[in-house]
Amino acid sequence: LISAAGRMQNFRLDRPDFRIIGTANNYNRPLPAPPQALTGDLSVAYRFLSTGTKLRGHMGNSYRAPGLYERFGGGFGNNPATGQVTFSAWGDPLLRPDRYNTFDVGIDQYLSSNRIRLSATWFYNRIKQLTAFDSSGIINVRTDPWGRSIGYLNGVGGISRGVELSAEARFRSGTTMNGSYTFTHAVNDRDFQVGGVWNALSTPRHTATLVISQTVGRRGDLTVDLFHGSSYLMPFFAVNRTRAFLAPGFTKADLVGGYRLWSNDSKQLRLYLKLENWFNQNYYENGWRTPGIWALSGLQFSF
Repeated sequence: LISAAGRMQNFRLDRPDFRIIGTANNYNRPLPAPPQALTGDLSVAYRFLSTGTKLRGHMGNSYRAPGLYERFGGGFGNNPATGQVTFSAWGDPLLRPDRYNTFDVGIDQYLSSNRIRLSATWFYNRIKQLTAFDSSGIINVRTDPWGRSIGYLNGVGGISRGVELSAEARFRSGTTMNGSYTFTHAVNDRDFQVGGVWNALSTPRHTATLVISQTVGRRGDLTVDLFHGSSYLMPFFAVNRTRAFLAPGFTKADLVGGYRLWSNDSKQLRLYLKLENWFNQNYYENGWRTPGIWALSGLQFSF
């Protein structure tokens, strides 16, 4: 099996029209549009029917034009003594697009009449350029064309590569199990966010997941979702600059239960209850402590 896809994107950016009173407009000038984007994907797969083995490969590139907030975003403040409105520009209208190249190869092995699947994948991602928000002092207010000291800019590229092992099994009892382990080694082209730190921040080297789903009678279902991530470095602004903090590894469990109240050929009404962080673990996201165990319930209507 061979599949290919391609896309061409063109952009047009008119001169922005800002209707504000009481403060300067940092972006009041003609601006160029993002460059044309040509992206494509190629996938190849071959299956040996006699052994239930499938070989696969994929390569492609991607492109992301900067968003409006990344180009023109900012914040407003008020001087309590004078009442004057001040505008702090964070966006950069001249941002260049994000560009990525990716390549992966893998093997799938099907067993027990396709009820069990074992997979292994090697992946390589090249980030040519990535938009970042900087508050470490790289942006100089005296030389920045928009008068900024912090804000969005074209950051560094990098490489992310590793291997993923996964397994899936479906049992006649109505139980489905999915598990995976991923090793990721990600580095930047230079120590952009924190001096002396070249590893990609907020990226655990080891992650593992296990999802077990079970049907309960004719109407009910129950799912347990386990996630484990190893320790990783995360950026956090403290004492006038961005620093690298070590976030400890953690294991998180979610529990979801559902019950189908009503259904016909094309519609159904389902009641569900979800318990997040079932083990009440203490872990962090982007430097901030997350809640302990909490619950969510609702009705789901499908048609």
